[in-house]
Amino acid sequence: MKYEDARREIIAACLEMNRRGLNQGVSGNISVRVPEGFLITPSGMDYEEMTPADMVIMHLDGTHEGVRRPSSEWRFHRDIMATRPEIDAVTHMHSMFCATLSCLRKDIPAVHYMIVAGGGNSIRCTPYRTYGTQEIADAAKLHPNYAMSRSKNLRRRGYAGLSMLGRASHGRQVPPPLPL
Repeated sequence: MKYEDARREIIAACLEMNRRGLNQGVSGNISVRVPEGFLITPSGMDYEEMTPADMVIMHLDGTHEGVRRPSSEWRFHRDIMATRPEIDAVTHMHSMFCATLSCLRKDIPAVHYMIVAGGGNSIRCTPYRTYGTQEIADAAKLHPNYAMSRSKNLRRRGYAGLSMLGRASHGRQVPPPLPL
């Protein structure tokens, strides 16, 4: 099977996101860059039941290979992969605290150096977009009533940034933290 190691890495990362409370159930998705485009988790499948054969190969033109349908969020994975060649993995999680902040339409200020290291002085909340659409792919950030999306290089940085984001989201709720 092509890319068996990467397929197993995706499954392990999905299970670890759930173990760390960064995701719940079948929500969220992960992709890893491959020469054809990227591997991505299948749509609506329980992480505990996924096998390497369930991963979907997505091409940048939107076509896919595999026995499963790709995650409904394949568009923003594609757009990140197409425009950010330095990123070789994308993780989209549904942390309870990030989702709560998005419902409250609250930005996450730079209360931790890792937010600044990620490229800005805050993680902005944007207006609601329907999941699985090009509109949400264009936003691809924290947005109301949905979740958190954050690109990370899983192979080199692991979960540190995602865990920090979950903690910063939790800290943002009460009382308001002071930005650095």
